[in-house]
Amino acid sequence: MEKALKLLPLGTSDFENLRHRDQIYVDKTDMICELASVPGKFFFARPRRFGKSLLLSTFESLFRDGLKNFQGLKIEQLWTDKSTYKVIKLDFSRVKPEGTFEDFCQYFDNYLEAQFSLIGFKKEDNGLFLSNQIEIFLAGLSSSSLVLLIDEYDAPIQEGYSKKFYEEIVGFMWNFFSGAFKDNRHLSYGFLTGILRIAQESIFSGLNNPTVNSILDETYDKYFGFTRAEVHKMLRDYGALEKEAELKTWYDGYLFGAEEIYNPWSVVNYIAQGCIPKAYWVNTGKNEILEEVLKTATEDVIEKLYALLQGERVVARIDQNVVYRSLLEEPSS
Repeated sequence: MEKALKLLPLGTSDFENLRHRDQIYVDKTDMICELASVPGKFFFARPRRFGKSLLLSTFESLFRDGLKNFQGLKIEQLWTDKSTYKVIKLDFSRVKPEGTFEDFCQYFDNYLEAQFSLIGFKKEDNGLFLSNQIEIFLAGLSSSSLVLLIDEYDAPIQEGYSKKFYEEIVGFMWNFFSGAFKDNRHLSYGFLTGILRIAQESIFSGLNNPTVNSILDETYDKYFGFTRAEVHKMLRDYGALEKEAELKTWYDGYLFGAEEIYNPWSVVNYIAQGCIPKAYWVNTGKNEILEEVLKTATEDVIEKLYALLQGERVVARIDQNVVYRSLLEEPSS
């Protein structure tokens, strides 16, 4: 068991590193192949630590290098695409500067320049150029088909909200997404991930209405997190099947579409720590908006939360079209 524990992918969200280090990989590449066989634009909204970054990293490897890093995985017998793609992967969780909206714009532009330089782009202008004219650069990069991957697309919006330039950041991101995705004839695939769907802010109209998939949708419900069968197999491989009931009690708290899903971060850490149950997920990110919502929550909301903590069942209305800035006005949503 000690030897096996060294193969657990603790904190690894890079597909190629995971494969090269011979770490445990729950093979979902048959589903990835199915999704990658339908050119288009897709947005996935999932909670933190459910494999969003790993999914995009897997797409990056597949579209850039074909099956080079997929030996022994399900997709190896399914993927027949021999096309050449130019792949651009952006992680917006890294765009979190301190300061004003102008500081953010400069920081964002510098980040784009650095990422585009990885595929041979060289900037000849000293102004804010990339983010304002993104469609020009995407069109001129190559005659190859383009794949654009954006992880944590809503991170800058959350940052703008906390730094008091929310309106400016929403307009800025709309311009960027419009240039990057809307009517871009070079774009074969576009994949975005995020925690929240920022509704009613016209951001998604700037993407020319991609396929939006949330935890309420049954399509692709097994793509993120671990299913019961996958957890059972992992526990069996690590010689810990007797811990299945305990693991279920602690970490089987999600229903994505019609599928019962386990949080992968918690499951992997649970096994790695000798099957000691803890709230591993709690410290994986910031929760400022939740803290603010709780401060303004009504007595009814507090009572429902308390009931949940006591193991009771609560019925609540889920509004997928809530506006980010209205969360404090309607904390029950």
